[in-house]
Amino acid sequence: MDSQSIKLLKSIKLLKLLDVDKCPSAESWLSSSEPARVGSPGRIIQRELEARHWTSLDLARMMDMSVIRINRILRGCPITAGTAIKLGNAFGVSPYLWARTSADYGVWRALQREKEKVES
Repeated sequence: MDSQSIKLLKSIKLLKLLDVDKCPSAESWLSSSEPARVGSPGRIIQRELEARHWTSLDLARMMDMSVIRINRILRGCPITAGTAIKLGNAFGVSPYLWARTSADYGVWRALQREKEKVES
């Protein structure tokens, strides 16, 4: 179970049901700090496209998606589960990588907006 899942479970008070508190490393998972910056999936995809000498149109064709949708992802729109599967197939990696990256980026952006509200 990854640290984000542990944090979520603790926040909804399910850790006692799972006896995670008895795990010696659980505390280190729970106390991990928030990253300073989380990269957007779009930026990661853009770097992969450049490294592979692909265009967004190439990727769109491989994924059987519109180039408009690919370009929206490149600009920061969230990745759906279906798109994560197609990205996984296109790049030869787990779709969970794309789903988690998108979720992490969404949470990070939401936290940044909350901080901005507090500071204003």
